Amino acid sequence: MPDSFGDHQEAGLAVLRLLGAELPDGVGHEPGPLSRDHDVLAEHAPKRRWYHRLTAVPWPLLGILAVQAGLCARMLRLDTAFSDEALYLWTGHQDWAWLLHGTQEPPFATYLSGSPIVYPPLAALADSIGGLAGARVLSLCFMLTASTLLWLSASRLYGRLAAFFAVALWASLGETLRLGAFATYDPMACMFLVLGAYCAIRAGQSDRHGPQWAMGAAVALTVANCAKYATALFDPVVVMLAFLVALAYMPSARKRAARLAAITMCYLVIFLVGLLALASVGDGYYITGIEATTVSRASAGQSAAFILSTIWSYMKIITPITLLGALLCLWLERDLYRRLVTLLLALTGVLAPLNQIRIHTSTSLDKHEDFAAWFMAMAAGYAISVLGRGSWPRRLCACAIGLAAVGLTLTIGIPFARFADSYWSNSAAVVAMTRPLVAQTKGEILFQNPSILDYYMGPVDGWNTTWKRISGQNSLRLPDGRTIDDAPVGAVSGSPGPYLDAVKVGYFKVIVLNREWTNSFDSMMIPVLMHDRAYRLVGQTSEFYVWRYDPARSAS
Repeated sequence: MPDSFGDHQEAGLAVLRLLGAELPDGVGHEPGPLSRDHDVLAEHAPKRRWYHRLTAVPWPLLGILAVQAGLCARMLRLDTAFSDEALYLWTGHQDWAWLLHGTQEPPFATYLSGSPIVYPPLAALADSIGGLAGARVLSLCFMLTASTLLWLSASRLYGRLAAFFAVALWASLGETLRLGAFATYDPMACMFLVLGAYCAIRAGQSDRHGPQWAMGAAVALTVANCAKYATALFDPVVVMLAFLVALAYMPSARKRAARLAAITMCYLVIFLVGLLALASVGDGYYITGIEATTVSRASAGQSAAFILSTIWSYMKIITPITLLGALLCLWLERDLYRRLVTLLLALTGVLAPLNQIRIHTSTSLDKHEDFAAWFMAMAAGYAISVLGRGSWPRRLCACAIGLAAVGLTLTIGIPFARFADSYWSNSAAVVAMTRPLVAQTKGEILFQNPSILDYYMGPVDGWNTTWKRISGQNSLRLPDGRTIDDAPVGAVSGSPGPYLDAVKVGYFKVIVLNREWTNSFDSMMIPVLMHDRAYRLVGQTSEFYVWRYDPARSAS
């Protein structure tokens, strides 16, 4: 009983102090005899404690997460697997088959944009449980976690109002919504990247556990970099964030700030170099893959203006607000390091476009810029919170502006996400048409996007052997298993020359091509097959042609 009374008294005193009330004589000092004042405090303290528990729950965040999940859930079954989704899910299944049964698998590390043993096995488990929708739900969980980390990070830097609008703006972006229903490595890489940023912020603001948080940031960045190599573009931002936040928290402790940044950077380098050395023992697959997919990705010859225009369509709301936040911070904040933190967050948005301009292609720019938008959103949330400082009318006006910005972002983002998740061809009909042909045929197969067939075919002649017979438009597979790679990784289409030569000698027994005459590969292959009597058109859908090799037909 005394312990319970002590808890109630302490809670009641805390409430009275927060309210600015004058405490009665004897209250708040040494315990005295039970009095009416103590009875009142003991009676109302449990209600106060329950009230504080309710107010401690981040209800605005839960509301945003519910909306984000609802919008993404509408797209979970929107279409069949995109070629990238099929590739990574099939890779995961092949990884498990290799681990459990020792079966042969292709050299995935030479052409995937992330390590084949980080995201794909996890996605394959989700696919085994819930199919393609299950793998997409896994991505949704990653993106919801990223939104939660944005709330936690922005709250620590700028307060809850800024955090609310930061999360609302980022969660409303079309690419954020799309990644929440897209079964590739990007959502996982995004989550671990922003987890590293959150750990860096905690490191800078922690008195006792700063080094531990800095090491946590290094571990998170390592996983992000392994899941998707391109996330290394943002590693310097996270290291600088640990340094600047530490200085903003304690300006005089420059050695401490430098130490935290050094811990993050050094452990990150040690982890990455060690993993790369371990993965490259015996072959150079990972070095080849990193070079081909990230460092020297195939150029599409696109201009800087075109590349910038591709992201402006869905970043046109958050970008001006972010710039406003940077300007307001320079104008209003007196602390140099607080200014630098906000500028760092705002300028993160230029990293991805500059990198894409370097290699003259907009491929994957939308995803990379969405990673940058996570950092930018904190500066945008700061701008709205600053506009609301002062009187209640100003606060209401700022909230109205912020809500309008979120509404406009959603208006742009929802159509963008739905279009981006449905611009590829539905492959259900063509897979159903091709499956029996593959089962009846022992020869080679040309399927324009082979990962689709690999993923959907299943154990027709053995889950782990069908891929040895399938060629795609960028890689012609030879009978001994080697390939002729006539196009670099990331190229839209390959050269049809070797394929036309193969068609002349009847190398392919089944051929499936898209009915897209704008593609140079299709426009040259389809007319030849239409006039070659050895190949019979056995089926077609609104998106595909299907041929089967029939030499007897040409002899008749």
